[in-house]
Amino acid sequence: MDYYDDLFFALASPVPDFHRRCHVPIYYGIQFNRSGRLRLRIGDGEMLELEGAWVFITHPGCRFEYELAGARPHHYRVICFNGAAVGRYIEHGLLPMAPEPIRITHVDRFRQAMEETSEAIHAGPASHARAGWLLEGLLLQLHEQAPARRLQAWQLPLLDELGDAMRRHPEQEWNFAEAATRLHVGLTHFRRLFRQYFGSSPRQFLIRLRLEQAARMLISSRETLAAVAEAVGIGDEYYFSHLFKQRYGVSPGAYRREFYRSE
Repeated sequence: MDYYDDLFFALASPVPDFHRRCHVPIYYGIQFNRSGRLRLRIGDGEMLELEGAWVFITHPGCRFEYELAGARPHHYRVICFNGAAVGRYIEHGLLPMAPEPIRITHVDRFRQAMEETSEAIHAGPASHARAGWLLEGLLLQLHEQAPARRLQAWQLPLLDELGDAMRRHPEQEWNFAEAATRLHVGLTHFRRLFRQYFGSSPRQFLIRLRLEQAARMLISSRETLAAVAEAVGIGDEYYFSHLFKQRYGVSPGAYRREFYRSE
Protein backbone atom coordinates (compact mmCIF):
# COMPACT_ATOMS: atom_id res chain seq x y z
CA MET A 1 0.00 0.00 0.00
CA ASP A 2 1.30 3.41 -0.94
CA TYR A 3 1.69 5.85 1.97
CA TYR A 4 -0.71 8.25 0.24
CA ASP A 5 -3.37 5.72 -0.81
CA ASP A 6 -5.68 7.10 1.89
CA LEU A 7 -5.42 10.66 0.53
CA PHE A 8 -7.42 11.91 -2.44
CA PHE A 9 -7.69 15.25 -4.20
CA ALA A 10 -11.00 16.78 -5.21
CA LEU A 11 -9.90 20.07 -6.78
CA ALA A 12 -6.79 22.02 -7.74
CA SER A 13 -7.49 25.13 -9.77
CA PRO A 14 -7.21 28.91 -10.05
CA VAL A 15 -10.23 31.06 -9.21
CA PRO A 16 -11.19 34.06 -11.40
CA ASP A 17 -11.02 37.62 -10.10
CA PHE A 18 -14.21 39.18 -8.65
CA HIS A 19 -15.36 35.71 -7.56
CA ARG A 20 -17.71 35.50 -4.56
CA ARG A 21 -18.51 32.34 -2.65
CA CYS A 22 -20.51 31.28 0.41
CA HIS A 23 -20.16 27.57 1.07
CA VAL A 24 -20.09 24.70 3.58
CA PRO A 25 -17.49 22.30 2.11
CA ILE A 26 -17.27 18.54 2.27
CA TYR A 27 -13.50 18.64 1.66
CA TYR A 28 -10.51 20.23 3.34
CA GLY A 29 -9.03 23.09 1.37
CA ILE A 30 -6.01 25.37 1.16
CA GLN A 31 -7.35 28.68 -0.14
CA PHE A 32 -4.55 31.01 -1.28
CA ASN A 33 -4.97 34.64 -2.27
CA ARG A 34 -1.64 36.00 -3.57
CA SER A 35 -2.50 39.68 -4.02
CA GLY A 36 -5.33 42.18 -4.05
CA ARG A 37 -8.13 42.70 -1.54
CA LEU A 38 -9.92 39.75 0.05
CA ARG A 39 -13.10 40.01 2.11
CA LEU A 40 -13.39 36.89 4.27
CA ARG A 41 -15.56 35.40 6.98
CA ILE A 42 -14.91 31.96 8.50
CA GLY A 43 -17.66 30.34 10.58
CA ASP A 44 -19.35 32.87 12.86
CA GLY A 45 -16.35 35.20 12.87
CA GLU A 46 -16.29 38.79 11.77
CA MET A 47 -15.92 39.86 8.15
CA LEU A 48 -12.21 40.55 7.57
CA GLU A 49 -10.71 42.93 5.03
CA LEU A 50 -7.32 41.52 4.00
CA GLU A 51 -4.80 42.91 1.53
CA GLY A 52 -2.04 40.87 -0.10
CA ALA A 53 -1.01 37.24 0.35
CA TRP A 54 -3.11 35.17 2.75
CA VAL A 55 -4.12 31.53 3.22
CA PHE A 56 -7.15 30.24 5.02
CA ILE A 57 -8.06 26.61 5.64
CA THR A 58 -11.56 25.32 4.94
CA HIS A 59 -12.91 22.06 6.29
CA PRO A 60 -16.11 20.00 6.28
CA GLY A 61 -19.01 21.48 8.19
CA CYS A 62 -17.56 24.97 8.63
CA ARG A 63 -19.21 27.70 6.60
CA PHE A 64 -17.00 30.26 4.89
CA GLU A 65 -17.59 33.17 2.57
CA TYR A 66 -15.24 35.37 0.61
CA GLU A 67 -15.14 37.99 -2.10
CA LEU A 68 -12.21 38.85 -4.34
CA ALA A 69 -12.71 42.61 -4.20
CA GLY A 70 -11.00 45.60 -5.79
CA ALA A 71 -9.46 46.08 -9.21
CA ARG A 72 -6.05 44.44 -8.65
CA PRO A 73 -5.53 40.84 -9.85
CA HIS A 74 -5.67 38.26 -7.07
CA HIS A 75 -4.03 35.12 -8.50
CA TYR A 76 -6.27 33.07 -6.20
CA ARG A 77 -5.80 29.29 -6.15
CA VAL A 78 -7.42 26.45 -4.20
CA ILE A 79 -6.44 22.84 -3.49
CA CYS A 80 -9.11 20.57 -1.94
CA PHE A 81 -8.46 17.13 -0.49
CA ASN A 82 -9.82 14.51 1.90
CA GLY A 83 -9.25 10.97 3.10
CA ALA A 84 -8.00 9.18 6.19
CA ALA A 85 -4.57 10.81 5.78
CA VAL A 86 -6.11 14.14 6.82
CA GLY A 87 -6.74 12.69 10.27
CA ARG A 88 -3.00 12.13 10.62
CA TYR A 89 -2.29 15.70 9.56
CA ILE A 90 -4.70 17.09 12.16
CA GLU A 91 -3.53 14.72 14.92
CA HIS A 92 0.12 15.67 14.40
CA GLY A 93 -0.62 19.38 14.09
CA LEU A 94 0.42 19.55 10.42
CA LEU A 95 -2.94 20.84 9.18
CA PRO A 96 -3.76 24.12 10.99
CA MET A 97 -7.42 24.09 12.03
CA ALA A 98 -7.66 27.52 13.70
CA PRO A 99 -10.24 29.75 11.96
CA GLU A 100 -7.79 32.63 11.57
CA PRO A 101 -6.22 33.30 8.14
CA ILE A 102 -2.45 33.00 7.85
CA ARG A 103 -0.35 35.84 6.44
CA ILE A 104 2.06 34.46 3.81
CA THR A 105 5.38 36.24 4.12
CA HIS A 106 7.40 34.07 1.70
CA VAL A 107 4.91 34.73 -1.08
CA ASP A 108 6.68 33.54 -4.21
CA ARG A 109 7.96 30.37 -2.58
CA PHE A 110 4.44 29.49 -1.46
CA ARG A 111 2.95 30.39 -4.85
CA GLN A 112 5.41 28.12 -6.62
CA ALA A 113 4.65 25.25 -4.21
CA MET A 114 0.90 25.67 -4.83
CA GLU A 115 1.45 25.54 -8.59
CA GLU A 116 3.74 22.50 -8.40
CA THR A 117 1.22 20.66 -6.22
CA SER A 118 -1.61 21.50 -8.63
CA GLU A 119 0.44 20.26 -11.59
CA ALA A 120 1.18 16.98 -9.80
CA ILE A 121 -2.52 16.53 -8.98
CA HIS A 122 -3.55 17.11 -12.60
CA ALA A 123 -0.85 14.71 -13.83
CA GLY A 124 -2.99 11.83 -12.56
CA PRO A 125 -2.33 8.60 -10.65
CA ALA A 126 1.31 8.34 -11.71
CA SER A 127 2.07 11.52 -9.73
CA HIS A 128 -0.22 10.83 -6.75
CA ALA A 129 2.61 10.16 -4.30
CA ARG A 130 4.45 13.30 -5.43
CA ALA A 131 1.25 15.33 -5.01
CA GLY A 132 0.97 13.92 -1.48
CA TRP A 133 4.41 14.95 -0.33
CA LEU A 134 4.09 18.33 -2.08
CA LEU A 135 0.86 18.89 -0.13
CA GLU A 136 2.67 18.08 3.10
CA GLY A 137 5.37 20.55 2.09
CA LEU A 138 2.70 23.23 1.66
CA LEU A 139 1.34 22.53 5.13
CA LEU A 140 4.85 22.73 6.58
CA GLN A 141 5.31 26.10 4.90
CA LEU A 142 2.20 27.39 6.67
CA HIS A 143 3.91 26.68 9.99
CA GLU A 144 7.04 28.56 8.86
CA GLN A 145 5.36 31.89 8.13
CA ALA A 146 6.80 34.69 10.24
CA PRO A 147 4.89 37.83 11.26
CA ALA A 148 5.46 40.54 8.66
CA ARG A 149 6.34 43.20 11.24
CA ARG A 150 8.48 45.30 8.92
CA LEU A 151 6.12 45.30 5.97
CA GLN A 152 3.55 48.06 5.82
CA ALA A 153 0.27 47.67 3.95
CA TRP A 154 1.12 50.33 1.34
CA GLN A 155 4.38 48.52 0.51
CA LEU A 156 2.69 45.23 -0.43
CA PRO A 157 1.25 46.33 -3.82
CA LEU A 158 4.63 47.80 -4.79
CA LEU A 159 6.38 44.52 -3.99
CA ASP A 160 3.71 42.61 -5.92
CA GLU A 161 4.17 44.88 -8.93
CA LEU A 162 7.95 44.43 -8.81
CA GLY A 163 7.66 40.65 -8.56
CA ASP A 164 5.20 40.48 -11.46
CA ALA A 165 7.40 42.70 -13.63
CA MET A 166 10.44 40.54 -12.90
CA ARG A 167 8.49 37.40 -13.83
CA ARG A 168 7.50 38.97 -17.16
CA HIS A 169 11.02 40.14 -18.01
CA PRO A 170 13.65 38.26 -16.00
CA GLU A 171 16.19 38.84 -18.78
CA GLN A 172 16.33 42.58 -18.09
CA GLU A 173 18.82 44.31 -15.83
CA TRP A 174 17.03 45.35 -12.66
CA ASN A 175 17.93 48.41 -10.63
CA PHE A 176 16.97 47.47 -7.10
CA ALA A 177 18.14 50.83 -5.78
CA GLU A 178 15.23 52.39 -7.70
CA ALA A 179 12.84 49.86 -6.16
CA ALA A 180 14.20 50.69 -2.70
CA THR A 181 13.56 54.38 -3.35
CA ARG A 182 9.93 53.65 -4.27
CA LEU A 183 9.55 51.84 -0.94
CA HIS A 184 11.26 54.74 0.90
CA VAL A 185 13.94 52.47 2.38
CA GLY A 186 17.66 52.00 1.89
CA LEU A 187 19.01 49.24 -0.35
CA THR A 188 20.04 46.99 2.56
CA HIS A 189 16.61 47.27 4.19
CA PHE A 190 14.97 46.70 0.78
CA ARG A 191 16.83 43.40 0.46
CA ARG A 192 15.53 42.35 3.89
CA LEU A 193 11.95 43.26 2.94
CA PHE A 194 12.28 41.46 -0.40
CA ARG A 195 13.57 38.29 1.27
CA GLN A 196 10.80 38.43 3.85
CA TYR A 197 8.11 38.79 1.18
CA PHE A 198 9.44 36.47 -1.54
CA GLY A 199 11.53 34.03 0.49
CA SER A 200 14.83 34.80 -1.25
CA SER A 201 17.10 37.73 -2.01
CA PRO A 202 16.41 39.85 -5.11
CA ARG A 203 19.39 38.31 -6.89
CA GLN A 204 18.42 34.71 -6.02
CA PHE A 205 14.84 35.42 -7.08
CA LEU A 206 16.00 36.84 -10.41
CA ILE A 207 18.36 33.93 -11.09
CA ARG A 208 15.56 31.43 -10.42
CA LEU A 209 13.26 33.25 -12.84
CA ARG A 210 15.97 33.31 -15.50
CA LEU A 211 16.65 29.60 -15.11
CA GLU A 212 12.93 28.80 -15.29
CA GLN A 213 12.71 30.80 -18.52
CA ALA A 214 15.78 28.98 -19.83
CA ALA A 215 14.23 25.60 -18.97
CA ARG A 216 11.14 26.51 -21.00
CA MET A 217 13.29 27.59 -23.94
CA LEU A 218 15.35 24.39 -23.83
CA ILE A 219 12.30 22.18 -24.26
CA SER A 220 10.55 24.34 -26.87
CA SER A 221 13.35 25.53 -29.17
CA ARG A 222 16.62 24.45 -30.76
CA GLU A 223 18.52 27.61 -29.82
CA THR A 224 22.13 26.99 -28.83
CA LEU A 225 22.97 26.99 -25.13
CA ALA A 226 24.87 30.23 -25.62
CA ALA A 227 21.82 31.83 -27.24
CA VAL A 228 19.53 30.61 -24.45
CA ALA A 229 21.90 31.95 -21.81
CA GLU A 230 22.07 35.32 -23.57
CA ALA A 231 18.28 35.46 -24.01
CA VAL A 232 17.61 35.02 -20.29
CA GLY A 233 20.17 37.60 -19.23
CA ILE A 234 23.11 35.35 -18.28
CA GLY A 235 25.85 36.27 -20.71
CA ASP A 236 28.38 33.60 -19.74
CA GLU A 237 27.42 30.18 -21.12
CA TYR A 238 29.61 28.32 -18.61
CA TYR A 239 28.23 30.23 -15.64
CA PHE A 240 24.72 29.60 -16.98
CA SER A 241 25.42 25.85 -17.19
CA HIS A 242 26.80 25.88 -13.63
CA LEU A 243 23.71 27.65 -12.27
CA PHE A 244 21.34 25.44 -14.26
CA LYS A 245 22.89 22.23 -12.94
CA GLN A 246 22.77 23.59 -9.39
CA ARG A 247 19.02 24.14 -9.69
CA TYR A 248 17.89 21.20 -11.82
CA GLY A 249 20.52 18.58 -11.03
CA VAL A 250 21.45 18.05 -14.69
CA SER A 251 23.21 20.08 -17.35
CA PRO A 252 21.15 22.18 -19.80
CA GLY A 253 22.01 19.75 -22.60
CA ALA A 254 20.86 16.73 -20.59
CA TYR A 255 17.68 18.56 -19.60
CA ARG A 256 16.91 19.28 -23.27
CA ARG A 257 17.56 15.68 -24.30
CA GLU A 258 15.17 14.47 -21.62
CA PHE A 259 12.30 16.91 -22.08
CA TYR A 260 12.54 18.46 -25.59
CA ARG A 261 9.14 18.62 -27.29
CA SER A 262 9.28 18.66 -31.09
CA GLU A 263 6.49 20.47 -32.89
